[in-house]
Amino acid sequence: MTLAALGHLGASLISNYPQTWEIHLKKLQQINWSRSNPEWQYRIIVGGRISKSRISVSLMTVYLKKTFGLALNINKNKLERDKLSKEKISL
Repeated sequence: MTLAALGHLGASLISNYPQTWEIHLKKLQQINWSRSNPEWQYRIIVGGRISKSRISVSLMTVYLKKTFGLALNINKNKLERDKLSKEKISL
């Protein structure tokens, strides 16, 4: 699941920065990759378990793109807003 999201991120980096994409990879070190990272809650951690669904891959991709300051399409931004708000309300 993480590998798929990193692939989407890589494609965006290459598309946006064809000559310098490698330099931007340093931002990956700033991400807390531990399972206890609260950013993963409701994105990829569902019911205490890591979800491998397409939605979770999309939500992780959105998080990574935001971290890298990359533009999101309207549908991805809406997906994250809707999913996170629904999950927080259901608690």
